Amino acid sequence: MGILVDDETIELYNYIVTRLNEYDLAYLHLIEPFTDVSDNSYAIQEVAKHFRKIYNGTIIINRGFNKKTATKVLQDGYADLVSFGTPFIANPDLVERFKSDAPLNQPDQATFYTPGEKGYTDYPTLNN
Repeated sequence: MGILVDDETIELYNYIVTRLNEYDLAYLHLIEPFTDVSDNSYAIQEVAKHFRKIYNGTIIINRGFNKKTATKVLQDGYADLVSFGTPFIANPDLVERFKSDAPLNQPDQATFYTPGEKGYTDYPTLNN
């Protein structure tokens, strides 16, 4: 079952995010779509860009960013911060790798949500 959106979805989220301006929040953490929504007129295609026009506080965005796309969304002013999940699991030294344009380790999704160190603490760093 997919996420259900309809002709009221965007209006509802615009209302919610606008109201969040009334609170002293540290940040609003948003996620870009998980799938291509370009054929769905009820979905927001560029979440950070859309809500930057509405939300006055700090925006953190996530979902599928790499160094280049993260830099662009920050430079364009659509978000204040970009968070990384999977890239950080596979690259505990992600910041250093980005700084030096080093190649990234590929995550082993077969080890996600499994017990033990395999896939969480055994990825090599640049210094190993």
